[in-house]
Amino acid sequence: MTLDFHKMGWGHYPSSAFIVRHRDDLLHLTRTLEEIPYFSEADFRHDPALFTLECSRPGIGPYAVMASLNGIGLNGYRCLVANAIDKANQLKKRIEELDFCKVLNLNTPGPSVCWWVLPRGRNAKELFKQLEDGTMSVEARTQYFEEIKRLYKKRAATLDPAIDARLSFTTSIGYCPHGIQLPAWKAVFFNPKTDDEVIDRLVESIKELV
Repeated sequence: MTLDFHKMGWGHYPSSAFIVRHRDDLLHLTRTLEEIPYFSEADFRHDPALFTLECSRPGIGPYAVMASLNGIGLNGYRCLVANAIDKANQLKKRIEELDFCKVLNLNTPGPSVCWWVLPRGRNAKELFKQLEDGTMSVEARTQYFEEIKRLYKKRAATLDPAIDARLSFTTSIGYCPHGIQLPAWKAVFFNPKTDDEVIDRLVESIKELV
């Protein structure tokens, strides 16, 4: 199996691991000096030329994984993941309480939250139902999607980086009812310092827009 330590492993992009059940299975990766004669001085004890497909990769990825595993530990990872999921669930609940908002991944576990923000007076839940039912016209859908993006840009242009969480905007959350790609505001909880105050301010900043 392979593990990607990027993001939820709190590692940078090349941090990953390849794991086998039995140590001997790693022998399938080995090569002989006859196969790589230009590494005639290679030694299994320290030279990756004999047990990787290619030997010019930097070692910072695996070192970052080992540093994280040793520094954070299993219980540390449990706490970080639990906090990320807990904060995501808190935000989902708070946003879903607003009539003009709709959380699009309400029942999906994980640290990510995707949602719509529409002008006050719009019933976001009803509009989402119409879209899923296939009863929303193309013209109406285009208008609503433009409103969602406009409000996101408005917040991004007016946020105070000292107190406001920086969000992202996706043009497609992956769920495509009737082949329609759904845009959304997006928050991903990875920073262990994110607390209830950050969520309170995020919700308030949404209310201030509309």
